[in-house]
Amino acid sequence: NEAGLLPLESSMIKKFAVIGPLANSTTVMKGSKQDYDASAIVSVLAGLQAALGTERVAYAAGLHNASDSGKNEKHLFEEAKRTAKEASHVVIVLGIDGTIESEGKDRTSTGLPDGQIKLLRAVLDVKLSSEVVVVLVNGGPVSIDWIAKDFPSVVEAFEGGQFGGRALADVLLGVFSPSGTLPYTIFAENVTRQLPMASFRMRPDEKSGYPGRTYRFSNGNVLFPFGHGLSYTDFALEWAVPCPSSVSGSRLENPGVTYKVKVTNVGERPGSKVVQLFVALSSSESSSIGPSLPKKSLFSMEKVYLEPGESAILTFSSKIAPGSRPFARVTWDGNFVTLKDGTMSVSVGAHSSLSCTTRVHA
Repeated sequence: NEAGLLPLESSMIKKFAVIGPLANSTTVMKGSKQDYDASAIVSVLAGLQAALGTERVAYAAGLHNASDSGKNEKHLFEEAKRTAKEASHVVIVLGIDGTIESEGKDRTSTGLPDGQIKLLRAVLDVKLSSEVVVVLVNGGPVSIDWIAKDFPSVVEAFEGGQFGGRALADVLLGVFSPSGTLPYTIFAENVTRQLPMASFRMRPDEKSGYPGRTYRFSNGNVLFPFGHGLSYTDFALEWAVPCPSSVSGSRLENPGVTYKVKVTNVGERPGSKVVQLFVALSSSESSSIGPSLPKKSLFSMEKVYLEPGESAILTFSSKIAPGSRPFARVTWDGNFVTLKDGTMSVSVGAHSSLSCTTRVHA
């Protein structure tokens, strides 16, 4: 939301153009696993029509479906361009549906299908990128290298479920401030050329150029990191209590170390903030003990709603539930051992806007 185009002011919308092969789809809202049937599903188009009135919302599919190549769709492209040109505001809905990705059907690329890219470029013949909001509807990650660079307003809507269309309309029109965060990392589109589909090794390999997988290990080119998310308001984060300067490794998981983060809504709108705490361990012990440590690991998170000017103090602990051991290291035989000599850096948020380092000793 670099240009501040969002949220849109309803009173300023004279004609709203909704474009794209998934704009009026209800099946995509259910996800690619189509073994249930909701009684009523609201598409993106229907949600905006309900919010603005059908007379103010124009629609053009641009393509027959999400996987359409666009090679023989000149008439549909022209209709989409005409609809966009006549509108004061444009939303184009792109993404991935069950015709592209589902159980038993894998993608060979993380980018958008060529037909959808062609449609988006056609809309740019009549509108500036700053006048267009790109909405992505998808389950798996979609790499948007060019879109992220040239389009200042992008909304990741995922597969919205039964009332996804109405919820999206509330976000676009500012009735509700977004607060979600990415459940995975979105890498640049060329990541599929670096990751053999038959290899699921987590750690990178410099010799072969293998970048590794997931936010915990990968050194690949990241477009949007795991945990990334925006809001229509701004939040300030600070430590409510100073981090400990040192701690024994045996204390990390039981009874645990407490961290307190003060969150303040310093913007002009009410909103919710998801506060995530990550830990990165650095060991002075021999590498013969086990494989390399993760770059960082999520160990706790909380969501808080704040009015403008309101603050809250959130408390987090390194005491981890059974089965999760981000404060221990793994040995070559698959066991966990307590860190006895090293440091741990605790950071807040996907972009590490707040951090501190603690010495770990035996």
